[in-house]
Amino acid sequence: VFMEKIKNIIERKLLPTDIILNEMLGCEFRQGGELWLHIDDVRDRTISEKLSLLKNGFKILADRLKSDSKFKNIKLLTGTSWIIGKNPKLLERLGFNVTKDVELFKEHLEEYKSKSRTRIRDEFNNLDPGHAYISRDKFVDLYASK
Repeated sequence: VFMEKIKNIIERKLLPTDIILNEMLGCEFRQGGELWLHIDDVRDRTISEKLSLLKNGFKILADRLKSDSKFKNIKLLTGTSWIIGKNPKLLERLGFNVTKDVELFKEHLEEYKSKSRTRIRDEFNNLDPGHAYISRDKFVDLYASK
């Protein structure tokens, strides 16, 4: 089952620099202590399964932030996505700050728009992305194993 999930992730063309946390969540190290989150649109899942996968990925990541030396310099977790633009309240309920302030995330927006959007279903190609961010400490407090 795990290998099938990895195959699905690869077929969805996650970037080779991503750290795969689970079927739905990956991340990428950025400059300045930033970790850029990638939420994959797992189309074959129900809403409750998607939320469960996302929270599971957050737990895995929070535990790694606490214990893995590769993550020691991370100060801020961020994301830029049509998923955030379409569901801002969901990310807010999960503890993130959400904004559509282009100036605040101008570099992220430029990179987001420059990447191949082949993973996005056609009906979401024209959605404006939203930006979400959360401090490392708050994320660990919310999601790390107790």
